[in-house]
Amino acid sequence: MTMGPDCGHRRLAGKDRSPDRDHRSVPVPLSRTGFRRLIRHETWIADNRRLARLRARFKTGIVTGRPRSEAEYALRRFDADSLFDVLVTLEETPGELRKPSPFGIQLAMSRLDATAGVYFGDSVDDMTAASAPALRRSAF
Repeated sequence: MTMGPDCGHRRLAGKDRSPDRDHRSVPVPLSRTGFRRLIRHETWIADNRRLARLRARFKTGIVTGRPRSEAEYALRRFDADSLFDVLVTLEETPGELRKPSPFGIQLAMSRLDATAGVYFGDSVDDMTAASAPALRRSAF
């Protein structure tokens, strides 16, 4: 749910989704060259209040192609680390089973003990991965 600095989704519904937390106070993982510089320019496109209301009623999870250290950094930076019950990351999905394969979503659903769900995504691969019969899908 983050977008890079050059992405056209930097603003959602005309509102800047800049972090409430000062990003300099969150330690940056050193997983890749240039990561320290680039991740600080990402923009959160989700509404945390809406996510909190959803989590109060439903189990929630994230399936991402990012390494765990990057995903956890982004969640902490945007004060969203407490809004999700499950996090499935790059390390948990073998190469051939990454999106657009539904494997990561199925793994998250298994960990959530869910038989049905709604999947929100921001790419064609997300929509393809969410084409399982037990899922409704929605694009950002």
